[in-house]
Amino acid sequence: MKIRHKLFILLLVLTLAPLVFLRLNNQRTWRQIGQDLVLSSRHMLMDKAREHMLLLVEDHAQILGWQAALLEKALRLQALGLEHLLAGHEQPGATISEAYQEAARNLRGLILAQATVFADGRTVVFPEGASVFHTEPQLEPWYREAVAKGGPVWSSPVLNQATHQIVLTVSAPMRDQSGKILGVTAIMAPVEAILHAAKHYEAVSTKLQAFLVTLPMAGQTQQGLRVVGQQEQTEVQQPHGMGMNMGMSMGQSMMGHMVSGRQWLSPEDPEAAKTLMGDLTAKESGVVKARLDGRESLWAYAPAGETEALVLVAPVGDVLADADQAQNYIEREFATQSRDTMYLAFAVFAAMILVAVLASRAVSRPVSELARAALRLGQGDFAVKVPVRSNDEIGQLAQTFNEVAPHLLDRARLREGLAMAQEIQSSLLPKVLPALPGLELAGRSLYCDETGGDYFDVIENIHGLPGRTGVLLGDVTGHGLPAALLMTTARAFLRLRALQPGDPGQVVSEVNRLLAMDTVGTGRFMTLFYLELAQDRGELRWVRAGHDPAMLYDPTTDTFTDLGGPGLPLGAVEDYAYQDSVRPGLKPGQVLLVGSDGLWEARNQAGEMFGKDRVRAVIRANAHLPAGEVLETLLSAMTAFRGSQPVEDDVTLVVLRGPTEG
Repeated sequence: MKIRHKLFILLLVLTLAPLVFLRLNNQRTWRQIGQDLVLSSRHMLMDKAREHMLLLVEDHAQILGWQAALLEKALRLQALGLEHLLAGHEQPGATISEAYQEAARNLRGLILAQATVFADGRTVVFPEGASVFHTEPQLEPWYREAVAKGGPVWSSPVLNQATHQIVLTVSAPMRDQSGKILGVTAIMAPVEAILHAAKHYEAVSTKLQAFLVTLPMAGQTQQGLRVVGQQEQTEVQQPHGMGMNMGMSMGQSMMGHMVSGRQWLSPEDPEAAKTLMGDLTAKESGVVKARLDGRESLWAYAPAGETEALVLVAPVGDVLADADQAQNYIEREFATQSRDTMYLAFAVFAAMILVAVLASRAVSRPVSELARAALRLGQGDFAVKVPVRSNDEIGQLAQTFNEVAPHLLDRARLREGLAMAQEIQSSLLPKVLPALPGLELAGRSLYCDETGGDYFDVIENIHGLPGRTGVLLGDVTGHGLPAALLMTTARAFLRLRALQPGDPGQVVSEVNRLLAMDTVGTGRFMTLFYLELAQDRGELRWVRAGHDPAMLYDPTTDTFTDLGGPGLPLGAVEDYAYQDSVRPGLKPGQVLLVGSDGLWEARNQAGEMFGKDRVRAVIRANAHLPAGEVLETLLSAMTAFRGSQPVEDDVTLVVLRGPTEG
């Protein structure tokens, strides 16, 4: 992917991500605020509805009690008046109407009809012609209950066939001075008048239902409350506004007349029903939340006398209508805001795309120029330049690029010189080792840089004597080009002096004097192990000039012997005299290792050195192999031990192996 595309994507992410985050966070915040407001409103409206309905039901229950008391008082006056008329031996037919009117004078609209049934079967009804009897007068429930109980009694409601109204009847017996029952007088009141439609209901719900029920008895187990009367409200347009449409329904009368409507009333939630029944049994008022006909509703109830109670039921949906309207308003406003912010986001998105394209081009153009110039530089065009268009980091990078190119040219020339030096140094190492009678010989150098300070050589016919072979291994301090130059000089001195007469000590002493002329005071020196194989004498002669002793392994005794001896590194002290060391030549199977410290001082990732003990273990395990294989096994073991740890020093090894027996 091109850098301008990456920059384009990066700019879009950096600009649009905050915008998207703010928009989503704003939506979440406003949605949460709206939900909190609606929830708070619902709780507040529900609490107010509970308080209002409880106050409303208690007030109207009290009014119902007052109306029942007024009707009973009117009935007593009516009975007393009739008893007075009867005691005067007057014809009752002409004066009973006056007694009716006196009893009902202050109860207009509350009384549907008045009736009296005498013991001899005569009846008087007011207003005349009113349909108040459903069977024989003396068989009417209100007649028989008044006679049986001997006092004012409320009878079960019945449906008036003429007016199609549900009627409650309160009746009382008439007596003479001896207490004999002369008959029963009654007042019929429509439930509609008792459960009069109160305009206060509208403040709660236009679908509020009012029920007049019979109070449950203690311990009563039934399917609910017995409905005496029911009033339902529907939304009907009246001239004065919202009015009430009364629909009254009652249960079955004692006469067997079945009327439409609810006979029993009970919340559909068991816990709410238990609470309601318990409160009404104790003649206490209250409010519960429960379902009626599958609709969540508020139930407010209160006793309305000794045997009845008033129950108001309002749908929760009506109670929370204002909260629902507020929620709908908030959702509409939220949708409008979301749409507007979406349009704004698209506009900002388009603007950001344009800005990102321009910005990415402004940044990628100089970068592309740098890339093309770098490609030309990599192909060897060190004269390439890039224009510096700004003072920012990219401009500084262009300026640095223009300054680096000449330095790279110098470095390229230096690398060419190093490559030539490496080639020259490699040519100084033996390409093919001479075949020595009765001996195996192998040698190898590994440099950690292009050039190194390690060196090994094999010189035949030293001192001009046939059968004499010199094996040399040197290690210059440090590595790289300076060490390689010192090593090359030492090699030239050693080759020149070794071909002249003398012994190993004389050779090394004179080479040391020549090197010291150039190295004294520089801190550079060279260690050397100089070995002469005198096969004509069957002996080994050597000089150790500050180098590690050679290791000689004898498999017949499984022992290692170090070829040591005194001696300082070459170039340290100018007039130092080196001494020879001598021992018998290699026996069959013996292995001699001359190496630089880069082998046993190699370290792994834990900082642990390879060590001479591991070197000895490898030689012991592979002494039966040819000299070349022993050398390669040592290098492989060191490489495996080092792992990924980089090489820190040059490694040079020479392995000699004695003749094989037989």
